[in-house]
Amino acid sequence: MSAVSALAAASQLEPLRQGPHDNLCCLYAAINAIRLVLFPVRQLGRAQTKALFLHGARLIDERGALLSVLEEGMEEALWIDLCISLASEASRLTGITIKLTFLLDSWPKPSTRVALDRIKRALRYGHPVLMLLHGAYDHCTVAAAITQQRLVLFDSHGFKWVSLGNVGISHPRSNRLHQIPTTSAIALSLGSKN
Repeated sequence: MSAVSALAAASQLEPLRQGPHDNLCCLYAAINAIRLVLFPVRQLGRAQTKALFLHGARLIDERGALLSVLEEGMEEALWIDLCISLASEASRLTGITIKLTFLLDSWPKPSTRVALDRIKRALRYGHPVLMLLHGAYDHCTVAAAITQQRLVLFDSHGFKWVSLGNVGISHPRSNRLHQIPTTSAIALSLGSKN
């Protein structure tokens, strides 16, 4: 998928929207990223989208975390497991392999510049990037494109973009408005058809 078609997908699809009180943004973000990476090769129908949602909800429940997620949101480790499981299930449902690439986990302490360069590269190749945004939003989201000044979001809460000048890597002394934990920047791409 090229960067142009990734941006076109974000303009042609509506992101799934979470409820105002459910704190399931991490589940919605993962499904929204899968929908973006599959478009236009394959569009998920209502039944497949619901199956992914139920698969994710079951995984959260099996981990004994459903109530805490609904009340407080999701821990990073569970979110990563959820993303891996949903990509695998979507691959099974569609017959198209969805690959996850962890963009920053091989860097012990990446600088904000390095992190944004890796995210930018993935987006320019048309790979949507899942990420947690600690700080002002405290939210899971999907970056669909990048401009000189903004990350363009495909978001379940209705956020449209974040300013690159306000984005940094999470660490105890960070004063950035939006902070990305290094474990949470995950690019999605398509592999072969099964």
